[in-house]
Amino acid sequence: MKNRIVIGIAGHPSGGKDTVARYLVKKYGFVHISTSDILRQYIKDHQLGDLSRENMNKVVTKLRQQFGTDFLVRDILDTNKDSKLVLSGLRSSGEAKAIIAVGGILVAVDASLQVRYKRALQRGRIGENISFDEFVKEQEKEDNPHNPNAPSVASVTSVAQEHIDNSSTRAHTHAQVDALMKRLNIS
Repeated sequence: MKNRIVIGIAGHPSGGKDTVARYLVKKYGFVHISTSDILRQYIKDHQLGDLSRENMNKVVTKLRQQFGTDFLVRDILDTNKDSKLVLSGLRSSGEAKAIIAVGGILVAVDASLQVRYKRALQRGRIGENISFDEFVKEQEKEDNPHNPNAPSVASVTSVAQEHIDNSSTRAHTHAQVDALMKRLNIS
C-alpha cells in the first residue's frame, strides 16, 4: 500500500510496548495489533492449554517451526491494509525482518528489570506472580533460546532502528514517542 506507515514494537515483558502502541493510536491515529493477543486467542480457540508465558512460548515455537518465524507478522501485514499500523509484541528475528522488509520502523521499548518486575506483578497475568530471581532467569532464557524458532526479544531489539526507555514516567515516554514521530515526519 502506498504511503503506508508500519511501526513494529519489540521489548521485554512489561517494558511498555502496549503503552507506546496505545499512545500512537490515541495521538497519531494508528491501528494497533498485538501479536501476543493474537497468540492468546489462537491458544484459546484451539484449546492448547493455559495462557502462561511458558505455554505461550511453547505454542509459538511450534507454530514458527511449522509456518516460519515471521508467520504472525506476515499474516497481519497481508490482511490488514490500514495506512498507519503499529504491531506490538514482536519476538523473533523473522518478525523484525518482515517489518523492515515493508519499509517499516522497528522500535525497541524497554525499562529496567526492577520496573518491569513491579509492573508484571501489578498486571497479574498468569505466570507473572514469580519471584524477582525467577523473573530474571525467565528473561535470560528468552533472550538466549536454544531453538531458533523460540521467542528471543534480544534478537529483535538488537536490530531496532529506534529505542525508547520506559523506565520513568508515562509523560517522559510519550515525549520520546513524540520526538520519534517528529523525526519520522509523522503527524
